[in-house]
Amino acid sequence: MDKVALYSKQLHIRKAGVVSDINLYTTLNETGNSALAIKDGETTVYAKLGATTDALTSPLRVRKNGETRAVLTQAKPTYTEVAYTTPGTYTFTVPIGVTRIRVALCGGGGSILAPGGASSFGSLITAEGGKGNNLLATPNGYPGYLYSERGPNYGTDQSKSGAPFGFAVSFTNTKGSYGKGLISSSFNPAFGRFGGYGGSGAYDSNYFAVNLGDVYTIKVGTDPTGSLVSDTRGFVLVAYGGDV
Repeated sequence: MDKVALYSKQLHIRKAGVVSDINLYTTLNETGNSALAIKDGETTVYAKLGATTDALTSPLRVRKNGETRAVLTQAKPTYTEVAYTTPGTYTFTVPIGVTRIRVALCGGGGSILAPGGASSFGSLITAEGGKGNNLLATPNGYPGYLYSERGPNYGTDQSKSGAPFGFAVSFTNTKGSYGKGLISSSFNPAFGRFGGYGGSGAYDSNYFAVNLGDVYTIKVGTDPTGSLVSDTRGFVLVAYGGDV
């Protein structure tokens, strides 16, 4: 939402000695059609209307279309999810009406030689990259894969002959295709077949209180090769508005 749509003045309501501050907006884009229109001189501004049970309700009530509605202290944007799945650095600015966000993220998968990159949302939450591992040589040509070192909430090992699972882009800890460990093997006549795999990236999710205009740096972790298309990359998922 456009920050300039927030009016420079507020409506103040006093009841039982308690003052409620009500945000006003210069367009209906923030409030929708369920709004109370108020004239401030020659300027028409709008206050958001909602159910009398809404968490953002003020003491002010109005009758509209035969129904009693509460004037809300601020408009609440519709539920929105934003997914960052390409490794890199981004910024997120808290929009009007948002006081709480939900964040889920996973780090990039590790390889047999190096760890994956961490994913983070500012300083609020971080998911480390998958741990790296060393090669394991085996005689007689039999595959010899290593279990990798993993921290809390890291992906589950699939088997000794497969890399750890990754995660879905979701607010629940669900198996999917992001943050998988990299697997590699090779055959050398002198040593037989050798290989290994890195750990999957970590996964985490939580809610956070935020303020209008706060700016957060988002980092999406990659695998040690810097791949932009591999399913070993991490992700950051942000939700706000609605009932978040």
